[in-house]
Amino acid sequence: MQHWKWMLAAGLVASAACWQAGSASAATAAAAATAATAPAANTNNAAISLDFDASNYTEEHMDCAGQDVAYRAYRDIVYVAHPAAADAEQMNIFIPAAYFTGGTVNGYTAKTAPIFLPNGVGGYMPGMAGEPAIGDHGATGPNAALVALSRGYVVAAPAIRGRTTQDAAGAYVGKAPAFIVDYKAAVRYLRHNQALLPAGDTEKIISDGTSAGGALSALLGATGNSPDYAPYLSAIGAADERDDIFASMDYCPITNLEHADMAYEWMFSGVNEYHQSSMPPMAGGAQGRPPQGVQPPAADGAVTNRPANAPQETTSTQEMTGRQITASKALKALFPAYVNSLGLRDASGQLLSLHEDGTGSFAD
Repeated sequence: MQHWKWMLAAGLVASAACWQAGSASAATAAAAATAATAPAANTNNAAISLDFDASNYTEEHMDCAGQDVAYRAYRDIVYVAHPAAADAEQMNIFIPAAYFTGGTVNGYTAKTAPIFLPNGVGGYMPGMAGEPAIGDHGATGPNAALVALSRGYVVAAPAIRGRTTQDAAGAYVGKAPAFIVDYKAAVRYLRHNQALLPAGDTEKIISDGTSAGGALSALLGATGNSPDYAPYLSAIGAADERDDIFASMDYCPITNLEHADMAYEWMFSGVNEYHQSSMPPMAGGAQGRPPQGVQPPAADGAVTNRPANAPQETTSTQEMTGRQITASKALKALFPAYVNSLGLRDASGQLLSLHEDGTGSFAD
């Protein structure tokens, strides 16, 4: 839980700074993370059709808290015409079975059902195309995709490039702004196929993500139709459609990496022992992540019951070096000034402040 606690603190503070800047600056900053020159279009392969094939599906069902959830599954749909890495730019779509017989679910019809658009990004690593599941990533109950299906949502779960994604030639093709470009391209694919999709309201698309995936979801919500991404979308052959969405769900969004380390050390400086090694080698080819629910090979002496996308945890205690401890203290000392520079106010308009000793209205 400690991991999520620091992510929440960092995400909340970082989000305040990010959203202060406004959606236009968020778009510009994200686009500026790469070279200013527009990328060349990927024309190495024949263009992939962007028309949805409604005949290519399997009929499936799962139990969700005692409810039998029946749905049609459309998998491995490449959502751009010229993918940089095809297996990292495909999507799974799941549609409640009731909509194919004129039925309703939770008051929704095939025409009015919202579209739930979760991403599986974490740590700015590649995100896999999601699936309805029980026990996803170490949890014990139904995941968000399965719950959404049970409540009448259409689920469109795209794979998304990340920092370790490589193309067939071994080149890294997931550097910024690739992951927001892919998410936008998935939205454009859905809008392009509004008339071909058996169900789903493409004006009610709701994104969802956690940690870096939360940052991605926030960016998708804040940068709809931004021209900053046009050359990148064109390069991968995204559909010529809008990419604004109806709503964005953002859990622990790490949107400001420049200051996240300060927030972490503010909370945990002085804890100089740890049990986690660095991120494990990632399997799964260009996706950079093992199949959902599969634990990567554990190093000698490592705990083996960790979620598939978590850092490996060693059984032996490891000590921070003197240099790391010094850096931790320095980062902690910088955090109050950063918080005070944001000009945050409470509900009554009073300015919030944080003192070096941890007291202050911000802490209250």
